[in-house]
This record gives sequence, C-alpha cells and structure tokens, in this order.
Amino acid sequence: MPKRNKLVVIICGLAGSGKSTAATRISKRFKLKHVSAGDQFRAVAKERKMSLIELGRYAEKHPEFDKELDRRMMIAAKKGGVVLDGRASAYLSKKLRIPAIKIFLTVDPKISAKRVAKRDGISAATALKTSRQREREVARRLKALYGLDTSSTAYYDAVIQTDRYRPEEVAELIASLVTYGN
Repeated sequence: MPKRNKLVVIICGLAGSGKSTAATRISKRFKLKHVSAGDQFRAVAKERKMSLIELGRYAEKHPEFDKELDRRMMIAAKKGGVVLDGRASAYLSKKLRIPAIKIFLTVDPKISAKRVAKRDGISAATALKTSRQREREVARRLKALYGLDTSSTAYYDAVIQTDRYRPEEVAELIASLVTYGN
C-alpha cells in the first residue's frame, strides 16, 4: 500500500468520461483529499450566475483566472495525500517535478453525451454540443497559457477507455495502478 501522506493521483479526462466519479472513489479508497478543478470552476460559475461557457469565455480573456485555479491545484499536489482532477494537472505536476500517478480517461462522444445529459438534466444533443464547445475552449486556453496540447496523452502513465466499464471497474483499474505503480 502506498504512503497516503505523499501519494498524488491525477485523473484527467473528457467530459462524461467518469473522471469525477473515479476521483471520488479513489480518494475514499485510499483516504486522500479530492480536489477538483471542474468543481471549483462550476462553483465560481454558479456564484457569478454564469454558464460554464460564459465563464470559459471570461477565463479566455482573463488568463489569471485559470492560473489561480491551477496554482491551487499544484499547492495541493505539493502537499501530497490528494487526488486531483483537472485538465492541466498532469502537465503542471510533471513540469514542477511533483511525483504523481497520472491517468487519462477517454470516452466515445455519444456515450459522453448520454452521461452528461443524465448528470445535468439536459438532452443528449445539447450535452454533445456544449461538451464539444467546452473541450475546444479549454484546449485553446491551455494552449495559450502553457503551450499544452490537450489531445496528447504524453503526460499520463495510463489511458483508460471508459465506454464499456462500470464506474466501480474504472476505479478498480485505477486502484491497481496506484497500488502497484507506486
């Protein structure tokens, strides 16, 4: 069993891939704190009475917004004992030489749309459209901020296609990587 106080697990992925669910399960299993960039982003959007798309557009014009969220994520990573889910976290942890197990979750867009639609109470068509738009905007912002290519999996130790796995199976796959890869 890895040492909890130093362990850093980073789970990134596409919308609807199950990253938040997996991060929550892994944090509970290994008794780690869970820090989510997406949750922070959603909280700020709600606080400002903005949609995620609107806040994304704001962040594109105000790069300090994303940098502050990422700074907070890396402070948590440096402390250890954490599961992070955020698109820039794997890249930044590598750049800052923070030892971490980095996992990327991917999913077929149609399955993603169904999952996001169910989670957010919207149609699958709307979910697919907004997810694609958000992915493009996040990719643009991270490219501008860090030169990060979000389509690259080079920053990750493993990539898991979640289409055919139940959430508990995805968590088991990740747990085996945490247990044996650390």
